[in-house]
Amino acid sequence: MLPKKICEDVKIFNKKHHFPQILAILIAALCSLSDGILMSWTSPFILKISEDKTNYDITENQASMLTTISPVCLMITSLLFSNSCDFFGRKKILMSIALPQLLALALTAASNSFWTLCLSRVCAGIAEGFVLTVLPMYIAEISEPEVRGTWGNVATIFVLLGSLLINLAGSYCSVKTAAYIFMPVPVIFFALMFLLPDSPYFYIKVSDQKKARESLCWLRGVEEVDHILQQMNNELDQQVAEAGSWCDLLRLPNNRKALTAGLFLRFSQQFGGSTTIVVYVKYIFEKFEIDLGAEVPTLIFSCLSIVLVTVSASIVERVGRRKTYMFSLLTSGLVLLMIAAYLIVKETVVSVDVSSLEWFPAALLILYLICTSFGISNVPTLMTGEIFSSSIKAKGISVLALSYGFSVFLTSIIFHFLNSEVGLFCPFLFFAIVNLVSFFLSSRIVPETKGKTLEQIQDDLRS
Repeated sequence: MLPKKICEDVKIFNKKHHFPQILAILIAALCSLSDGILMSWTSPFILKISEDKTNYDITENQASMLTTISPVCLMITSLLFSNSCDFFGRKKILMSIALPQLLALALTAASNSFWTLCLSRVCAGIAEGFVLTVLPMYIAEISEPEVRGTWGNVATIFVLLGSLLINLAGSYCSVKTAAYIFMPVPVIFFALMFLLPDSPYFYIKVSDQKKARESLCWLRGVEEVDHILQQMNNELDQQVAEAGSWCDLLRLPNNRKALTAGLFLRFSQQFGGSTTIVVYVKYIFEKFEIDLGAEVPTLIFSCLSIVLVTVSASIVERVGRRKTYMFSLLTSGLVLLMIAAYLIVKETVVSVDVSSLEWFPAALLILYLICTSFGISNVPTLMTGEIFSSSIKAKGISVLALSYGFSVFLTSIIFHFLNSEVGLFCPFLFFAIVNLVSFFLSSRIVPETKGKTLEQIQDDLRS
């Protein structure tokens, strides 16, 4: 057993050489801040632009159409540019995200017509497609397992922060003013990305050992990285030796298992209501008819989501991805079931007066947020960059980005249809059933990646 002093020195050294990786993750994840702003832009502004006939001549139906444009463009982008990061590098593609994000905000600031806003949403969808495809790959490849486990959720935190900021801006600013306020964010992200190296895995893949070594020295904060570089070369040689065509996503067992797990994580996350409830939370609070109104609970919900996801990062790393995801699915499903039961009584049982319990669904929604924060909100994004081998990673992540866009688009339609045709209880009941069914399936489908290198994860998938 090592003396206590030596153990403490090792811990201090590890923290110091982890700092460059943490800094790189924080800078790279800034694109998620703009992504959260653009993704949630429709929440505070759809009603404003449909009611403002002076600056916009847009109907409610046209305004609601704006919510569907970004997911469709996300799906197209994720497929068309699936191999771009292998040709140009992760860093260059990440930097290029700033352009469509800036264009989306600039078009919004200059818009006075439906078609200009449509073009803005197209740019937002393109940017989101790149974020979902490239950012998880970059974070997974530049960080060690312990750093990735604790700090890999920064992207999710920044998305939630962006959502909070745009909802705050929407409460006090006009559409154009809010767009001008957030335009510097992608510019700052672009400038800071110049400071970072590209992924050492990318440099090895293009046979540039010198730059791979420089990248490793920067990321690890040490000069002696030859043994790490050699290990990476060996791992990559083994992974690249496997075929990397689209067909091999299904043909090779490890790729098939990774794809199945990734699709299950994304579909269970989205069809369980995760994004839909967050996007429509203001509308949901309005339907709950709380005395406080909708704006205050919405802002509390957004602030709390950031705090909870931040706190949950260390818990997910300690307990494990699969266990926390299963716990999150089970508890979220039960809470949604209780909300659905309350709404059934409120909407269909006229003889029962629930006015004294108006706080109950709001409290349950906050409880739901707590449950999702410890698994559903962050585990799928965290595992996206971990589960695919290097030979197929770009294609695999692109398919998962496509599935994300498709499921966001479809769950939005499902929410609107069930709410308008049956009642608000119905989408909550649907989401509850999906979560509970997913709980029973997850133990067989989702692999455990806690504390493992990318090569160790592939070994587990091959076995």
